[in-house]
Amino acid sequence: MAYKSVLKFLRTNAVWIVCAVLFFVGTFALTRFTHLFISPDETANAFFVRAFAHTGSFRVFDAMNIAYEGILHPRSIITDGAFLLPVSFLGLTLLYGSLTALLGSWSLTLITPTLVILAAFAWNKILERWFSKRIAFISSLLLLFHPAVWYYSARGLMPNVLFVCCVIFAAFFLLHFNNKKTPPSTTLPLHHSFTFFLSGFFLSLALVVRLSEVYWLIPLFVALLVVERKTFSLRKICFLAIGFAIPMLTLLFFNFKTYSAPFMTGYSFVSSMQRVTTTTRSEDLLSWLLPFGFHPRAVFWNTRDYLLLLFWWLTIPTLCALPIVWKNKKQKMYLLASMLVAFWLCIWYGSWRLNDNPDPTQITIANSYVRYWLPLFVMSTPLIATSMTWISECARSKKHQTILLFSCLLLVVALNVRIVYLEGQDALVRVVATLQRSEEIRDEVLTIVPENGVIITDRSDKIFFPGRHVLVPLRSEKTFAMIPKMLEQTPVYYYGITFPQIDLDYLNQQKLGPLGAQIEFIQSFGVESLYRITRP
Repeated sequence: MAYKSVLKFLRTNAVWIVCAVLFFVGTFALTRFTHLFISPDETANAFFVRAFAHTGSFRVFDAMNIAYEGILHPRSIITDGAFLLPVSFLGLTLLYGSLTALLGSWSLTLITPTLVILAAFAWNKILERWFSKRIAFISSLLLLFHPAVWYYSARGLMPNVLFVCCVIFAAFFLLHFNNKKTPPSTTLPLHHSFTFFLSGFFLSLALVVRLSEVYWLIPLFVALLVVERKTFSLRKICFLAIGFAIPMLTLLFFNFKTYSAPFMTGYSFVSSMQRVTTTTRSEDLLSWLLPFGFHPRAVFWNTRDYLLLLFWWLTIPTLCALPIVWKNKKQKMYLLASMLVAFWLCIWYGSWRLNDNPDPTQITIANSYVRYWLPLFVMSTPLIATSMTWISECARSKKHQTILLFSCLLLVVALNVRIVYLEGQDALVRVVATLQRSEEIRDEVLTIVPENGVIITDRSDKIFFPGRHVLVPLRSEKTFAMIPKMLEQTPVYYYGITFPQIDLDYLNQQKLGPLGAQIEFIQSFGVESLYRITRP
């Protein structure tokens, strides 16, 4: 019987399974680079995932920082005296560190793609509550192959995909196992109420991963609870609350262990070496509500460039579906909720002036706006599916409808593949080439720089850390002030864009000379070079 059940499942879900396998294999592009990443955030997360898996702590002792006042650390990592601490929220490193400790380090790059596949299945079931089974099914495929989801699943140590997966799981356990046919009775089996425990657990886990999303996520779930209140019981609410409490209390515990305060995060942490500043209560409230301020022009341009134009072939069917969805009472509620979330996230993140790329004119899939607006891209999938279904229904026969629908899907996936893998300087093919070159540079530089050496750099800390101690950046009075002290005890190097002779002369005469130091060329690596800082 079990064998027949498996066969039946495979037959009825063959298309979905094939698509899931294609998605999963498609995320393998970067898996061989287990200790080298394209961004400092990923580098830091990988470092602390491994640290937590081995020690159960996020405080990593670094003896060299005792002498150098905690100045030796890459971006996305801060120091508390001689201890390295994460800047980001602890959720991803806590979860992935626990899983890699349990499963082994080989599992680290596979966790995010696996969660996305499970989330796509759950998304299918959630959408069946408001949309037809066909639209829900197509939406789950669109989620898998959405360029933003696909790209950041391959770069799985960013927290945004994990956050979206946790939100979907929370909604799935809240809605799919709770319907009007199920009375809010305390006589229901325990396992039915346990789904509410899981809903609360994943909702809390989502906030543990990205606490900054609390402003829209909690109101959204409260609204869901109000809409579904007739099917709830006190026992279900208690299970929900217990599930919510466990990840949140765990976070507070590790916040206390890491930052010495349960409600402090890496973003708000002030090192004992840093100066504490004071602000007024009104400034605190404004920075708490809108930490990036409110800049309407920035909101407009960022929304236009990253939310609408970057994936224009998905934006067009999304907008075309609006009048269709608006006519349906149930779907209208979904649309209104999506629009409110979009309004908030556009103001919240759109006001932020980000420069991920050294060239600010480059609008690419790797810019942070794309991953910050990942919830909006996911919420748009049923609208895209609605437009596709409407187009396919223009054909007369079911056979032609199926062919037309498949053609629409194939076209969308092809365009998605192009931007994820091929188009632009941040496409995965380019990322692979960049990491391969970075690997070669790292290996050669580490043969020159001794183990006790310090590499000062502006943007290449992600290449050399944790293989060597790094200091960021060179052009900082704090860095220049520390160089004489470092030269007394350790070899000091600089790696970065090759200096013109005029810049070398300026550094030696105006900056390093008065400190009793000089910089000299060692070796070139394309447009970048390695320099040694020594005493004359």
